[in-house]
Amino acid sequence: FFLMIRRPPRSTQSRSSAASDVYKRQEQLYQKRYTDFVSSVKNFFRPHYDLYEKLNVRDKVACYEKNAKSLDQYYTCVTLVEERETHNANSLRKKLGKFDQQNIACKNSCKEKYQAEIGNFESCLSTCFSDWQSKCDEAYTTFYASVLSKDPQYKSLIKHR
Repeated sequence: FFLMIRRPPRSTQSRSSAASDVYKRQEQLYQKRYTDFVSSVKNFFRPHYDLYEKLNVRDKVACYEKNAKSLDQYYTCVTLVEERETHNANSLRKKLGKFDQQNIACKNSCKEKYQAEIGNFESCLSTCFSDWQSKCDEAYTTFYASVLSKDPQYKSLIKHR
């Protein structure tokens, strides 16, 4: 007859488990910062987007006014406006996607470099986020400057920045 002796549960977590919890909390904080930034960018650039859409509608109306007598010419003109819109959106989306990939690589690099150094990990993540944030802000600013710079309303938008 063999009797097994059970060890009582530990009252404290192992070092690796505690570090894992810290990394999880940092990821959650990082995700919240990311979400908050995306939301603030959408709110900040909403007037820019609205103006951009207004100008695209204006261009489509101009297509009608210039080509009201020729349906083919009207459709060709509107198609060009829509292709420009699609190209602009895809260019911005591609640039932002590249920044997202760089951000993910930076975060992964932080995890690899600073597995046992929580303070350095937090600092590294903060640097990743700041770099990503700056790149995204610059991309939006540059995009809207390029597509809206000739419109007088745009000048009033950039004064509020």
